[in-house]
Amino acid sequence: PTSTSSLLRRLGKELECSICMDCFEDPISLPCCHQFCSECIKSSQKLNSQCPLCKEPFFPRSIKKNNKLENIVDCYKRLLETTTIKPTNSKENLASFVINGSISGPSDLSPTKRPRPAETEETSPKRVKHTHNTAFKDLFTNKTNGSVDKWSSTQHPVILCTALCDDNLDRLKTLCKNLGGRIVSSISHKVTHVVTQVCTTSMHTKRTLKYMQGILNGCWIVGFEWVENSRERWVNEEAYEIQGDTVSGIGGPEKSRKKKGGKLFQGIKLHFYGKMKSPPAKELKLLANLGGATVITSKPEKEKKLIVLVDENECGNPEDLSDKFPHLHAVLSYKWLMDSIGHYSLQDYEEYEL
Repeated sequence: PTSTSSLLRRLGKELECSICMDCFEDPISLPCCHQFCSECIKSSQKLNSQCPLCKEPFFPRSIKKNNKLENIVDCYKRLLETTTIKPTNSKENLASFVINGSISGPSDLSPTKRPRPAETEETSPKRVKHTHNTAFKDLFTNKTNGSVDKWSSTQHPVILCTALCDDNLDRLKTLCKNLGGRIVSSISHKVTHVVTQVCTTSMHTKRTLKYMQGILNGCWIVGFEWVENSRERWVNEEAYEIQGDTVSGIGGPEKSRKKKGGKLFQGIKLHFYGKMKSPPAKELKLLANLGGATVITSKPEKEKKLIVLVDENECGNPEDLSDKFPHLHAVLSYKWLMDSIGHYSLQDYEEYEL
């Protein structure tokens, strides 16, 4: 039969971080399901945001604290205290470090972890479950004085909601009453935040009209997790900011917010030609106007340097438009408008030209 010491050694091997080769400390999980120490993966991120084992890319916001694994590690360490067995690997004797995103062999260059002191029921601190991922902590650290800036600078946000279920909308309404703030149904210059549902592994959301209006308005666009973590006051938004939409736009929300909106389509003349079903032309015109474009509806054939936007599935033969609009600059799919907003950057015509 397998001895207790043998089982403990096997368990110890299973509880080793693949980067530092020591027992997990503050373990986290990546979307690919590999686990590492929190500090180890932070060091690895300085080189690239790929899993050191399988090379699958990940976003910082997709890092999740693994509470179950941490509990198993604690139980393992307590079992070791009752035996004479020592862990097979100690950071004092074996360390490893990450080179070019891959796991390297032992090296004395790796920083050592301070071993945790043995805890008793009297001295053990109460464990507090944090909804924030530990990897987000750096986002809230004020580097000038080391203090934690965890609160939003907006005390009374004006919030536009999109893609939220009824339960989440009710929770947000209650929070606005308790903390201060209000929910509105349409975009305006007063809107400070757009709250939407988000895919937690990628921090992307659906491309909705209100989401795109929020980008053009320069608002904070955040996932509902921002609401869930605002209990005493509205928390800092940075860790919850949407990174893009599920179609193609990446980086638009942050880029627009830092530029405080601005007029993305300033100086551009647009004409919407033919039928447009999804989204309808009315919504596209709203976006174009909000982005600073000049939407031509009357006598477009007389306009110079005109860009005609069409639904390629509804417009017929795009070449016929050259005769209809003699001063035509380009005939583009309406997706050019949508993708330009999603990226908050004017996209090249070539990919959308018909």
